[in-house]
Amino acid sequence: MATRVLGVSGGPAYRCSYPNGDQVENVVIVFECRISGGDLGGQDGESVELKFFAAEERPPLGFPYPDQLFGEVIETLY
Repeated sequence: MATRVLGVSGGPAYRCSYPNGDQVENVVIVFECRISGGDLGGQDGESVELKFFAAEERPPLGFPYPDQLFGEVIETLY
């Protein structure tokens, strides 16, 4: 369940060019969420693997999300 918006990002750092020449500019909205039950799983067949990570173990991400959006540091933003 989403509980609040933590950040909205976009601009040049969020542009992407695909091999076929298509170009897009993403606007990313990051939500804080609470797990309320159920199983972690995809719904549309697009995701190969889903997994929870501790903030210090997260893998590299495709866009430059601010580090403050992850881990205990979030509490200091508000």
